[in-house]
Order: sequence, then structure tokens, then C-alpha cells
Amino acid sequence: WLKRPSDACGAPTAARVTWPVSYTTEDTPRQPCRRWGSRRSAGLPGGPGGEEASVAAHLAVEGGPAPGRKPRRRVLTVGQHLVEAQLAEALRTHGIRTVLDCRSPQAATQGSGALARKAVSRSCGLLGVEYQHVGQEAGACPEQGLGSLRAPLAFARLPVALLCIEADPRNGARRVLGDALAAEGWEVLHLGARGIEVVPQDGLFEHPGNAAGWPPGQDAIPGLQRAAWPHFDEERFHDGKRYHLQLPWGTELVWVPDWLGRSEADKLQREIEESVHFHQPVLRFERGLQTVEAQQPRRSAWVSDRFNQPERLAMARAAGRVFEPSVIPAQRLEGWSRDLMGRAERSACAAFNALLVHSYDHGRHSMGLHSDTDAGLGDAAVIASFSLGATRTFVVKSQAPWERRRIEFHLPMRHGSFLVPSPCSFRVMGPGFQGRWLHGVPKEPEVAGRRLNGTLRFYDLPEDAALCACGASRRSQEGTAA
Repeated sequence: WLKRPSDACGAPTAARVTWPVSYTTEDTPRQPCRRWGSRRSAGLPGGPGGEEASVAAHLAVEGGPAPGRKPRRRVLTVGQHLVEAQLAEALRTHGIRTVLDCRSPQAATQGSGALARKAVSRSCGLLGVEYQHVGQEAGACPEQGLGSLRAPLAFARLPVALLCIEADPRNGARRVLGDALAAEGWEVLHLGARGIEVVPQDGLFEHPGNAAGWPPGQDAIPGLQRAAWPHFDEERFHDGKRYHLQLPWGTELVWVPDWLGRSEADKLQREIEESVHFHQPVLRFERGLQTVEAQQPRRSAWVSDRFNQPERLAMARAAGRVFEPSVIPAQRLEGWSRDLMGRAERSACAAFNALLVHSYDHGRHSMGLHSDTDAGLGDAAVIASFSLGATRTFVVKSQAPWERRRIEFHLPMRHGSFLVPSPCSFRVMGPGFQGRWLHGVPKEPEVAGRRLNGTLRFYDLPEDAALCACGASRRSQEGTAA
């Protein structure tokens, strides 16, 4: 706390001292000062010397670094999935003194439950924490958000919390801003999706990923044609050609509508229908302090020699280990699945050790928008996807705006088609496709046929790890990740 004149923050006249000096516990004013000077409101340093002067003033407030040691600048990112009590506890536990709301104006107004803008401001006031909404720039355009955050961060009292939309810190603005702050020397911590665990920036992923030789060349997938955003439209996705799509943030997507011939696709579909036993588990969603159960809007099956083996799951349950209902036993690899995995590895230039198959029995079966960022996949995960049966729409949507608007396009996943997202960003440092984009399969009531979708993955996890049928972190309440 900084001592200021009584007309600025309500401190008694006798308590006036020279600015800046820290308050002691006894003379801390009851109401925190949230009034900004005209220069600070304009994003300018409060005195001469530009940004260096503002940093020097900030160090003076904090007491300055120890001799020969740089100051620790700590920032905690928080998602708006928490309820007001959880947010207050997180701020209190980590000693947060400033909350910068990085949500867009619309998201901050609507909020999630009790985390609307007014509720957050009220909670911060009760805790003596300074609150400022900076989402006009940071929330509307996260790829440029750090520039708009420089002035608020320079004047903020440490430690700082950034309030974002995303529950998972590996997605969207939390990941983008975390990468940028870590690159500038900040100590970045993330409050996990459950609101309990705290993960450092360098601990978001356990390994880099399974990419071996990305991007696939003409030897792996002949006939690829390059198409760069925004110079392509959805009409070309119906011409039957193979495309190497170059997307914003240096991410890429390889789409092969004829990966399997008609006879090959028919044979593979029959083998899966005859040999794979599907489950439709009940999934649990955490909404604040409540847990909601809903049946998964599709049927699923695991095929793997490494994970979710029935005997291991039975032994773990007998030992008292409790699993989510969505943890279903896996079937071992057979001839068709080994051949399929080998062919996919050659096409995607990556290694796989698990196959997750979803059955969309009709047009009402669906999957909400999500990203595949579950534990064990890594930061540069290659997840190959193939489709059999009825044609369904595959939606791709950016997690954050690009040039002030979110990108969305649709791919028709036909019988025998193949899709591979890029494992990492090539033109910029940062997360790959899963860290920048969401994908899903919306409901299409007019579709009567059945569609089978298989995703091939590589999990860097011990053999006793249990994988849920959702297969990834839950990003939406309308469905779950795949």
C-alpha cells in the first residue's frame, strides 16, 4: 500500500506522508485506492524517464531488489470458471495485490456465474486488492495483448493476477500471455482448471511431443497443394483435392479427403464395426462448486496395448483407486489396427500408441468445441484423425481473435478422409495447433447415417495411466473433448 493524500484514498489527514511510502498493518486504509491519475489512465508513466522511470518507481514501492539479485516479478493467471469464493481464496492464498481483468468487455460483463465484472471488482474491494479491467485490448486481441498490458503491469502492485476466460491454462489467452511474460523474465504461475493446483509456465507440458518429421512431404502424402489464410474459402474443400493449409500463428493443417480408397474405407469400417465394443459413459462437468452428470453424446472405444487394459483397471479399482465413469477399458491392437496405425504414422510423420474411436450413430450425436491438451500429449502433439461412413462437418475455430476477429471454417469429413494438425508453430515461438485452435463436430439432425471417427495419439505416460473416453481437457459445456 502507498500513502497518499486523504482526498485520494480516504486516509486521515494526520497520516499524510511523502509519496511513495509503504503502509504498515496498523495504518492501512479501510477502502483501497483505485483512482488512477490522468497519465496512468492514458497508459503513460507517472513521471519523467519513460518506462525505466515507471519500473524504478515500482521497485521503490516494493522495497527494491536485494543487492546483486534481480527482483522477482510474479504473475498468476486465473480462469473465469471459478466461483466468487474460489477466486477470493486464490487471491488470498497467493497474496495477490492487483487483478488485471484480461477478458473482452462483452465476456467481462456477462462473466461466468459470479465472475461478472462487477462481482470481481466487489470481491477485490473487500480483500483490499486493486482491480482494473484491461480487456479492451488484451481480451479483444490476445496476440497483441502484452503490449496493452505493459503500462498496467508497470504500475501494478505485485504479485499480479490475470483473469482470463479459459479454464485450462494451456489454451487461448492464458497460454499466449504466459509465453510472452515468461519470455520477458516474469515468473508465471497458472491456477489449474480445478482451482486447486498451481502449475508453473514451464510445467504445462511434460514433453515436447511426438512429431518426428513434420511437415509431411510429397513422399508421405503425394499431391498436396498449399493454401494460405485468408486466401482460401470453404468452396475449395469440395473439389476433392489434398490441401496443406497454412493458418495464422504459424500453425498448419493437412487435409486429405481421399486418404483411403472406397474399397479400403468400406473394409476398415466393417472391421471396426465387427471387432470394436463401444461405450457411452456418463461424464462429469464441474460448474463452480457443483458437479453435473450427462451422458456422452456419442459412443467411444479405446484401442491400445499400453493403456486402459482391463486387468490393470480391475487391479487398480481393487486397490481402492477410483476412476471417472468415462475411463473405459481398452481393446488390444489387432491386425487391422496395427496396419492402420502404421499407415497413419507414415502419412503424419509421427509415432502413435493409442487409438480413440468415436461412433456418431446419427446427426444428433455431436462433440463440442475443444482442444486436445490432456496430460501426456505434449506441447507439440500430432493427433491424426480419419473418418468413415456418413459425411459430417468438422468445425475449426480460433481460440483467440486474429486481427480482431475469431476465425472459423468448416471441413467436410467424408468417407476415407484424413486430417493432421501441425505439432508446433514454425514462424513464431509458442504452442501448436492445439494451443491456438478449437475443433468440434456440431449436431446435424438431417444426417441419418453413422459416422466413425478415429484419432491416433501418442501419450508419454506410464502403462498404469487411465485415459478417459473424452480424451482431452473439457473446453465446452455442450460436449466434451475428443
